[in-house]
Amino acid sequence: MPKVSAAHKEARREHLLACAERVFLRLGYRRARLQDVMDEAGVSRGSLYDYFSSKQELFEAVRARRDAHSLARLHEIARGEEPVTLFVVVWTSRDDVPDEEAVAFITALLEYNLEERQNPAYRAQAKERLETFTGALTAVLEAGVRRGEFTPKLSLAAIARFLIAAQDGAALGRLVLGDAFRAEDSYAQGLSFFARESLGIAPRRSKRHHPGGDAAMPAAASSANGEEDVR
Repeated sequence: MPKVSAAHKEARREHLLACAERVFLRLGYRRARLQDVMDEAGVSRGSLYDYFSSKQELFEAVRARRDAHSLARLHEIARGEEPVTLFVVVWTSRDDVPDEEAVAFITALLEYNLEERQNPAYRAQAKERLETFTGALTAVLEAGVRRGEFTPKLSLAAIARFLIAAQDGAALGRLVLGDAFRAEDSYAQGLSFFARESLGIAPRRSKRHHPGGDAAMPAAASSANGEEDVR
């Protein structure tokens, strides 16, 4: 029997994750079945089980894959030279959830959280994930301080934790209330005010003070964490 290369195995795994992500986005976590993923990927049960032993394991791998993109963006901002103020201002002044795909994944993630919340292993994992995102966002804010953009009035870790918690709450509001929540301006106004005041950001005079265009949003940490924004 010919030996399967590591590259082939990784490509196969990526294919399964991409197919599983589409299924979770379409059906959510609760309704999705492993059979749906097999049908989407065109594989047998044995082929899927070579890589993932359960729906929970598969979803966690999909979530980790999405998290990696968000964390890479945060690390890029922390290490690079682009203005951190631009990232913070755009993030905190925009709508609560960036697009319908983010809403779909947040819905699946919320269902997963509710189903697994009594599992001790899940609780430890969720705590670690929140700490990872909080640490990455704190590093971004620290970069802003080093570059002379911020004069914070609170600890940066506290600011990062609050911003993530506010995003999670907004994601839940969007899921429950839909466009009724989106039409409410007070969320963006309040979050933007908190960010500016807590970080000591000078009032924005015009767009030319913030070159570089829009800043990509990471994915949120607990419910969206979760997305996608900074969770």
